[in-house]
Amino acid sequence: MTAIIDQLEHDHRNLAGLLQILETELDTLERIEAPDYPLMNMVLDYLLTYPDLVHHPKEDLIYRSLLKRRPELRDRLDDLEVEHQVLSSMTLEFADGLRRVVNGVTVGRSWLIETGRTFVDTYRRHMKSENAGVFLLAREHLTAEDLELAAADFHPIADPLFGGATEARFARLLTSIEIAAGLS
Repeated sequence: MTAIIDQLEHDHRNLAGLLQILETELDTLERIEAPDYPLMNMVLDYLLTYPDLVHHPKEDLIYRSLLKRRPELRDRLDDLEVEHQVLSSMTLEFADGLRRVVNGVTVGRSWLIETGRTFVDTYRRHMKSENAGVFLLAREHLTAEDLELAAADFHPIADPLFGGATEARFARLLTSIEIAAGLS
């Protein structure tokens, strides 16, 4: 019955791991060492590919279904769709800064660290809010039919990193995750 919400929560666990990779690389940069910029770029490329195109739109459907069923909950919920737009903009800004660095353009280290840390913190707060708010409320107030209709309205692409058939561009990122988790 709650498969769509279960998948969203699973996505959040995966995203938390990716945010940890970014945070580790930002720590490296803060120590005035050389972070793994290509790895950071892969994380941001993934965030622009799957969460922005699949995960967040799926959450938006759940949010809208919840508001149709229980409009009085609007005040208890953040404006999820606006937060998704903000996260997308922040992801683009951070990714652009990293690409400039990789392409040899001088970008202030302090700007990159501050932008990255703000991005990671904002993303984490957003996921925590959804886990403790929207998802719990959806489980409590949406019917199986509501969730099936939300799922039917959505035509996702496969997860290019965690979906089983990892795309070649994310292979190194998956290996890094497996190594960090002690799986490799």
